[in-house]
Amino acid sequence: MILSRRSLRLGLIGFVALGLAACGGSPPPAETPADIPEPEPVVQKEEPKEEEPPPPPPRKTAKEMITAGTTFRYVLAESDPAQAKKAECEKKAKGDEEKSAACVKSAEELAAKDGIRFDKGDDESWWWVAFSEASGKEVLLNKVKFEIAEEAEASIKLTPQGKDLGKKPMKKLPEAITLEAPDEKTLVMNDPAKGKLVYRAE
Repeated sequence: MILSRRSLRLGLIGFVALGLAACGGSPPPAETPADIPEPEPVVQKEEPKEEEPPPPPPRKTAKEMITAGTTFRYVLAESDPAQAKKAECEKKAKGDEEKSAACVKSAEELAAKDGIRFDKGDDESWWWVAFSEASGKEVLLNKVKFEIAEEAEASIKLTPQGKDLGKKPMKKLPEAITLEAPDEKTLVMNDPAKGKLVYRAE
């Protein structure tokens, strides 16, 4: 049987197509999302937390301050009578600033010899003691028994009892004495006649 040229051409084309299919001539299929490896998660390093400082210890209360056997010295420079003493020194110095300053300093040093403390009696009572120094010896100016009427962290109210047993006793005891404690070393008393008086722990 003799094939025509057209039939022969079609047969060759079909043969070539089959050969290509058999040899894997088609392009490979695209990768699916499942075939793509997932990126490894980024692990963030935790920064060390700063340690908070411990809270400060509670401050001493006014009651703890006066019952600790501490001596408190008079601080003229921070008290109301300082203004009157400064004016007195300026008057004596007659315009001489050095003399005026020396006068004020001398007054402050003399005032520092005065002080107060709180003594406990044999019968568990408490006594207010005001003293000064003369010739290197303590002079007991006032000694008054008291009771605690009111107390808070930074203040305490005392009520005098009985008589003043000091060498310079007060003629009339006040009904009450209030002491402010702005810090653990300072006591402030408001005297009806002298104004604010500041005392500081030695």
